[in-house]
Amino acid sequence: ELALLMRAIYDEARIMKKQLANGEPITITLDHEAILTAHATEPDKAASDTFKSFASAYLRAVEELKIAPPERRVNIYDQMVSTCMGCHQMLCPGPMARIRHLQ
Repeated sequence: ELALLMRAIYDEARIMKKQLANGEPITITLDHEAILTAHATEPDKAASDTFKSFASAYLRAVEELKIAPPERRVNIYDQMVSTCMGCHQMLCPGPMARIRHLQ
């Protein structure tokens, strides 16, 4: 479940990146909170304090994006992507090449 959710998050982030580049309002449709409860391929990693800390920071960025004025959205989006990259550097490096495309 967690891997599938993260793929969907990646797809949504790609759309957000385009929307931000075009000066359009961003669209957030996924249940990002599910990152905390989705079943992971490696449950120990998802149960770690490291994962929980990064997931909380990620969720804060998503919530900020929802309410941020247009002039702050790019910065908050960049923070969100940096949080993804940081977590993957620590716990699961495989997706890092894809995440770089979001920067």
